[in-house]
Amino acid sequence: MRSGSRLLRQREKEAELIWIGNQFREAIGLYYQRSSGSVKRYPDKLEDLLEDRRFLNRQRYLRKIYADPVSAKAEWGLVQAPEGGISGVYSLADGSVTSQRLFTYQPPIGGIPAPAAIRN
Repeated sequence: MRSGSRLLRQREKEAELIWIGNQFREAIGLYYQRSSGSVKRYPDKLEDLLEDRRFLNRQRYLRKIYADPVSAKAEWGLVQAPEGGISGVYSLADGSVTSQRLFTYQPPIGGIPAPAAIRN
């Protein structure tokens, strides 16, 4: 029974990882989309998602930097955007396939968002 409960706990952690990863992806997307002018920018660091200082009024995209539920640390692997900044995160935990999943934001091409399956 212990292995069954351990497997259940692992699945719960992985489900939480997916939820948190999607929160980061959405926050990065909002930061990018709300860039003023025609040149869009990704955040330079995750803390920029907590308070966007590019505007006079405070903009928040995340309430906090979530801990990785698989590793139990608030450390994330960062996906660097080709034009600079952070376009996504991934878990630094070893082990499961889900923990190696990338959560990246890809801007829409021609105003049409990329399908979710391609963004993962």
